[in-house]
Formats: sequence, C-alpha cells, structure tokens
Amino acid sequence: MRTRRGRTPTGPRAAIGLLVATALLAGCGQAGTDGAGPTTGAAAAPAQTTEDPMNPDDSPTGPDTTPEATEPELLLPPSPPVGAAELPVDPVGAELTVVVGGPDGDQPPVTLSCDWATGTATGSHPQAQQACADLLAAVTAGNPFAPVAPDAMCTQQYGGDATAEITGAVLDAEGGPVDVAATFALTDGCQISRWQAMGAVLGPFGGAA
Repeated sequence: MRTRRGRTPTGPRAAIGLLVATALLAGCGQAGTDGAGPTTGAAAAPAQTTEDPMNPDDSPTGPDTTPEATEPELLLPPSPPVGAAELPVDPVGAELTVVVGGPDGDQPPVTLSCDWATGTATGSHPQAQQACADLLAAVTAGNPFAPVAPDAMCTQQYGGDATAEITGAVLDAEGGPVDVAATFALTDGCQISRWQAMGAVLGPFGGAA
C-alpha cells in the first residue's frame, strides 16, 4: 500500500497566486497611508499670539503717563511789613503812651505827642514840652528804648520800685518811623541809666532827670 506525499504547487498556478497576494498586500498598505485615519507624529503647535487678555486694545501697559490736572495757583497779596510804626501818613515826631507802675499797681496811662519840626508838644504828660525836647535829644544820640545787653556789667544798686512801659512810635535819627514797646525799671545801675536817659519823659515818675 503506497502513502501519498503532499507537493508544493509549482508552475503557472503558483506564480498567479503569488501575484494576487502581492497585489492585496500593496492595496492594504496604501489604504493605511491615504485614508482618513489618524496620523502619527508630533501634533502641530497652536499659533501664538501677543494679545494681552487684560489689555484687549493692545495698548501699551505700564504707569499712566497722562498729566494730572493741577489746581490753579492762588496769587495772594504780599504781607504787610512787620514792625511798621502806627504814625500818621506824614509823621512829625512821636506818639507815645506811658504807663507807670509800682507796689500799688499801675497808674492811668499818660500820652505824649511831639512835633520835631515845630517843637510843639501835647498830651496828658505833666511835663510834655520838656519831655519832647529830651526825647528828641535821646533819639538823636541813639536808641533810648533798647534793652540792656545780656552781657552788660551792671552795678548792684537799687533805685526804687517804680516801673514804666512805653508804647507807640517815634521818628528815629534817620527820620524813619520805629515802633516802640519798651519797659524800664530801677533795679540796678544799667536800668537806672536807661531811665535817666529818657530825661523828662520818665523823670516825674521816680527817676532822676
């Protein structure tokens, strides 16, 4: 009894079958590359924009350079000069008020008005005429209303309890009005000298003329 062996097909039929298989494989490969299926590889990066979401108008950012509105400057009139004497428009001499004090209090104010040009004197001062003459001499020599210098060497002598306060205005040696606000006493040699330099202005009120 004979056993039949299988044979591999050869000849024209085998060649045709090989061609058909090759064609089928080629068709499958083209369908995989030309079809609408998904593609592999790196995905395309989205286009970048420079638009600022907080600045849709794409206007420059940063500190506001718009000039701020400023208040209009107020032009104030100049301040009047300090220390101007309260003399008349055409001052002629002195206008003073003298208040003398002591242990029993202040006495009523005494007024003194002097005209340097005519030499006349008015007011309630008991020696107005002589007081104006002595005042003119004292003003011509210097400033009789100046206080005692802090470093002055004064004798320790006492002339009494009288005090005096003189206020007003007077023409100085150069003819300019000067405010007067001075106090006088008799507590030491320097203060006594100041009192005496005023002559009859303060003479009737405790100091030697």
